[in-house]
Amino acid sequence: MPHAFRALPTNAPPAPRELSADIQADSAVFGRFLRLFGGIWASVSGVIAVFSTLVTLASGAPGLALGSTMGGLFTVAGLLVWSIGRIQRTLAERVFRDGVEVSGEVVDVFHDHLVRMNGRSPYRVVYAFMAEGKQRKGTATFWDLEPPRVTMGERVTVLHAPGHPSRSVLWTRLERGGDAPVEEQQTRSDGPRIELAKGRIAVSSEEEAEGEEEEASRDERAPSTLARRGKEPR
Repeated sequence: MPHAFRALPTNAPPAPRELSADIQADSAVFGRFLRLFGGIWASVSGVIAVFSTLVTLASGAPGLALGSTMGGLFTVAGLLVWSIGRIQRTLAERVFRDGVEVSGEVVDVFHDHLVRMNGRSPYRVVYAFMAEGKQRKGTATFWDLEPPRVTMGERVTVLHAPGHPSRSVLWTRLERGGDAPVEEQQTRSDGPRIELAKGRIAVSSEEEAEGEEEEASRDERAPSTLARRGKEPR
């Protein structure tokens, strides 16, 4: 039932599940960067290889054959990278279709500026779950302009490959446009800095309180000073 994909309740239907349009779209996120990068790499290298080959045949200069060889090698490398991205997508589809359902918990949400594609960086949602007696972790990637609406500690439903719990997908569908703050990739592990910021706030509050006490003390001493001045002989 594609229309009921990940609707409440959030439990996944029994396997094998139908690869609906929503599932295919979420599976396409896996290996997307590799497919795009490898495709561009293979295309550009292929054009260079063909051009170098034509120039070599037309001119008869054997030295230009090196360009054809290098272009061919880079084309093969680009196709290999593209194939790895395609395999990652296929594996994700299999997990969605046949994966084992477990309960998980969101442990981190951040904006990954280390990766950039088409001028956009993805949001990452890291979740933890128990499988085969060990704690595992997985990552869901979102290429939306707005962050996913999720917070750390939130319970989610996870699917992992039977016998290979290291391969997992997030079944719970996360809405976009969350109001929760998302930490940046460069500072998400900077816990002490956050604590220091909190400490500075606490110190500021204490200083304000001390200032209020001093001001109140001055106000109390003011009447007695005026009274003493009134009693002084002229």
